[in-house]
Amino acid sequence: MLNYHYAKMFDGIMILRFDDTNPMNEKIEFVDNIIRDLKTMEIHPDRITHTSDYFDELKVQMENLIKLGLAYADDTPSD
Repeated sequence: MLNYHYAKMFDGIMILRFDDTNPMNEKIEFVDNIIRDLKTMEIHPDRITHTSDYFDELKVQMENLIKLGLAYADDTPSD
């Protein structure tokens, strides 16, 4: 609610982002219910996105950071 309020107050936009970092396990019913509940409260996002929309771009950016020595990927076994 605050994000929506501030977006309107400062002539910004409200982006509703769903964190679906594992899209195969996400249930669309939760997304639909959240959107429906927001409409009930008269909150209308300007844009709806999902984390998975940006996986390709995130991969490219992370590879660049690793190449520059500004990040690393830990590939040690979890155990």
